[in-house]
Amino acid sequence: MSEQEPRENKKTSRGEPHLLRLTSRDKELIAHVAVARYLTGEQVRRLVFSGSTLATQPMERDAGKQSSAVVCRRRLKGLCSKGSGPGYLRRLSFRNAENRPVAVFAPTMLGYSVARQLLGRALPQPAEDVTASFLARTVRLNELYLVLEERHRAAQAPFIWIAANATELPWQELNFQTGRMEERRLAPDAIVELPAERTRVFLEDEMGIAALPRRDQSAQAWALSRLNRYASFMLQGSHLTFYAQKYPDGWKAELVLLVHSDERASNLGELIREWRTLNRAAPLVVRALSSWQTAALLRGRLHLADSDPEIPIKRSELKLTCSFVAEVTATFKMVRHFLRSNPAVRGQGCPYPEYTPEFERMITLVQRMRDRLGNSR
Repeated sequence: MSEQEPRENKKTSRGEPHLLRLTSRDKELIAHVAVARYLTGEQVRRLVFSGSTLATQPMERDAGKQSSAVVCRRRLKGLCSKGSGPGYLRRLSFRNAENRPVAVFAPTMLGYSVARQLLGRALPQPAEDVTASFLARTVRLNELYLVLEERHRAAQAPFIWIAANATELPWQELNFQTGRMEERRLAPDAIVELPAERTRVFLEDEMGIAALPRRDQSAQAWALSRLNRYASFMLQGSHLTFYAQKYPDGWKAELVLLVHSDERASNLGELIREWRTLNRAAPLVVRALSSWQTAALLRGRLHLADSDPEIPIKRSELKLTCSFVAEVTATFKMVRHFLRSNPAVRGQGCPYPEYTPEFERMITLVQRMRDRLGNSR
């Protein structure tokens, strides 16, 4: 390739936009979005632009000058832009619980083509976009994808994530009133395939598109409905069960009911045990787990190191943390000074507070926070 080629690629003719030249990191970014179907800008940053992945572009070596958030926003804008040719991503949005707009990115047909080439497998393209509430639900569930995908390139992950648009499971059920078989379908919120275990894990999110968790009775009814429907899918069929018809690979099946709290998980666990006594024939391992429990379970089975993911935090929360630690530190010093000046008090058994390694680490962390806040408190 000649040195002149990049310049010549900018425009094929006067006024005609050129196709954006993709870097390896661009392809990784597009593949992640295509697998997850929708990712927020912050999720993209955490997946692709944090840690050692930041300084990979010629003009972005100095991470001190440009934060990962700035670099991420700029690159996402370029991948969406039609001014430089067909876009690889599309920008959507929804409003969060605080009524603030959240930018979400989805692949275009060209983006899916890039992802397919990188991953070596086809990714089903949704026929149309979803509602804002479903969009919020999808990116919330994709937090699990981020935890599992951490530190892995999209094509090298030890699992396969299948987003909701490709998870429909058709089956049939006998209507006892009419005596006819009626078409039914299950639509897991996501499927995680574990090739090393030859296991397929169906994820069903308790929250759905609702903003608040279900009440206890409603949650139990929801869980029981899911259990019975999956049991029918696993057991019923003509020559083969509906599961075997859909998945002839012989992999084991598991169902995880994703719930909003450990307490809810424990309560539904009792329901599952009762249900299991009456449905021992269903070849399905069922668990009710909170999000962090699900992440821990899957990471352990994938033999991933303990996760230390980044989480979003507001500037006001950082300031509050810094102020609180400053007050605690000042009080700590006053107590130490008082005890040094009054040995009799120490003699009565009052312990002298020491600077522990954890204390020193916290002080260092807060100092880094202050530096990022511009030394504001």
